[in-house]
Order: sequence, then structure tokens, then C-alpha cells
Amino acid sequence: MKKELPRICYILGGEETPLEIGEKFEVRSDSDTLYTRAYIEEDGTVYGRPDVAIPGCHLCQLIQGELKLIRRPRCTDQDIAIMRGRVAEGTPWVARDNDGCLYAYQEHPEISEQGTWLSEKYCCDINTDLLSWIKPGECVDLREVLREVDKDG
Repeated sequence: MKKELPRICYILGGEETPLEIGEKFEVRSDSDTLYTRAYIEEDGTVYGRPDVAIPGCHLCQLIQGELKLIRRPRCTDQDIAIMRGRVAEGTPWVARDNDGCLYAYQEHPEISEQGTWLSEKYCCDINTDLLSWIKPGECVDLREVLREVDKDG
């Protein structure tokens, strides 16, 4: 059974994973970030920032895929504790190989043609079940994620 959410939540987030009321997301073009803290209110209005609704032309571009919606990870308390530990240890970059293996790095790694992440500096493996929101082929600076978590309180 579907949650009772405004239809725009399903249109922008997908039928299986609709956007939640108040969930923060970014709106990007190919060259720029238009909105960094967009969200949807209970009445279905999509805001780009507090009290300023996203114009209809941008909504149409989002729906048609001309603009990209970037969802923020949904971090559990365990995720936050892991991220804080990685940053404190000095390995703030976390990347998931195309085969699903998860590693932490001291500096931003480079991805190889085979889809594995490589770095000259220290790295360590992490249980692949953790930080499940990091997708295969993706590398994340945990400091940036934690800044966003701290902003959202």
C-alpha cells in the first residue's frame, strides 16, 4: 500500500522510493547546481529554498529529465557513527567498487577501467553491508555528508 503523499513525491522520487515530505535534495543542470536544499511541503509545493517555490519551468525540466534530482543519503545513527570514526581516523574518503566492495581512503582515490578504486595512500576495507547508500562505482567525501547531516540537525 502506498503512503499518502502528494503525487509530486512519486513523480520526482519514483513509485518505489517517493520523496518524503521535507526530504532535502539538490537540483542540478549539466553545468550548475540550481538548488542545494530543495524540499516538498505537505501541500505538494516544491521549494528551492525557504519560502521560494521552484518555478514551473524547472519542475517540468525535472520531470522530463533535463534537470537532475540528487537525493541526499538517508543516514542512520550507525552510519553517522561510522562516518565520524572514519573522519577521526583520517580516512574520510569512502568508495564502493563496481563489485560492491567498500574501502576507506586517506585521499580521493581514482577509479580504474575495471571499476576498482586505487590510491597511493593508506586504505582499509569496510564491511560491505555498511553505508549501503554508497552505490557501486561511487566515491564519497564523508566530511561533506557529515556537514549536511549537521545542517539538517
